[in-house]
Amino acid sequence: MRALLYYKTGGNMAEQSHEDGPAPQAPISPAPQAPISKVAPQPGWDAMLEDLLGLNIRGLNTVGAVFLKPKRVFEAARSRSWQDGAYTPSIRLFVSLMMLVLLLQAFWAGPDSKLARIQTDTIQAQIDSQVPEALLPFITSENIWQTAIVSMPFATLIVMFVAALLLRVWGSGAKTVTRVRYYFLAAIPGWVFSFGLAMVAEAFSASQALLIVSISPLIVMGIDGITAWRGNPAGYTKFARIWRAGLFGLTNTIVYVVASFAMFSYAAEVVTSGALEAAQAAGVVLTP
Repeated sequence: MRALLYYKTGGNMAEQSHEDGPAPQAPISPAPQAPISKVAPQPGWDAMLEDLLGLNIRGLNTVGAVFLKPKRVFEAARSRSWQDGAYTPSIRLFVSLMMLVLLLQAFWAGPDSKLARIQTDTIQAQIDSQVPEALLPFITSENIWQTAIVSMPFATLIVMFVAALLLRVWGSGAKTVTRVRYYFLAAIPGWVFSFGLAMVAEAFSASQALLIVSISPLIVMGIDGITAWRGNPAGYTKFARIWRAGLFGLTNTIVYVVASFAMFSYAAEVVTSGALEAAQAAGVVLTP
């Protein structure tokens, strides 16, 4: 049955109809619910390491992977995000390890350690040959050690970065950023091992420690070469991979030598300038 309803509007007739039955109802919107509060997890020791040194569990896993399966990490270095963050970027990781080594040297070894004495004696010999004798009482091994330990990371990173830009042993398809990533990746095991040798040297006599420090560049060069040989993803022949790995090991050893020389020269210059100011303040007359 159809019901007709008539409305008069302005003298016109309008017709409206609807079917018999219940009138349609508007949809009922659900009642608003209180938002569910999500509590973020508190940071742990992993976050503390990252705050202090930029080093976390992922970084430690990356170090282990470079030792055990370097080719997998080298392949990740070709991707923009290191395979969606599976590994820590090599430059950041190397800098973090360097800061960790310096921190341990500052608090564990100190200026009285055998390694520090070897370094300070080298710088002291360079200073003795360049400055007047009247300045020598104003130069202490502590000042030399503090200057050397601060300047060492800057000198090392600058020379390494230049070498990474120039060295081309990673294949013709490796672009500049990729080559830099590869270089710092291949240098990580040797750096870790050199720090281990420095710790071992503290357990021996001064002459034995000097011998260990003297042969450590050769050992590190071998480790660097082996890492580059195992990790290089370029499709070279076996012989080509070997000589390129050897070239990397030799290059990185030269880098450390040049960085050490720069560090010694800078430390000698800074310590000498400080001694000169101290002598002038004490009224010491320096004869040419």
